[in-house]
Amino acid sequence: MAIILAPLILFSAINGLGALFTAGCSDAERAALTEFPHYGGIIAEPEDNAEGSCYVTPPVGDAPDDVIAYYREQLTEHGWTLDDADRQEGETSEGAYEIGSITAHREGLFWEVTYEAEEGRMITLVVEVSES
Repeated sequence: MAIILAPLILFSAINGLGALFTAGCSDAERAALTEFPHYGGIIAEPEDNAEGSCYVTPPVGDAPDDVIAYYREQLTEHGWTLDDADRQEGETSEGAYEIGSITAHREGLFWEVTYEAEEGRMITLVVEVSES
């Protein structure tokens, strides 16, 4: 029994130690994600991912154009330089879909909003900030 559990215990210990050495959200990333409310007035607590960036996933059900316009306006007003925007539309057996993103940068930080929408309503929104 101990031989079977040994790899599991070792794996858990290594992953636990790895988490101690993995940086979470930096102060700059956290500040960037909380400097203005997210779409709909949402104040979201940033989380960190395995790649070392910070993100929030505010719940949204509105039209993508409204959500993206909000983030463009807020980013511009807060001194971010807008970069590229990407948008793809298509049709599936379930209906129309759209995926896209906008990016911006400021003072060594990179901001990205990615989304997925179905039938003209946002179903997934991820706002991520990372140090460039």
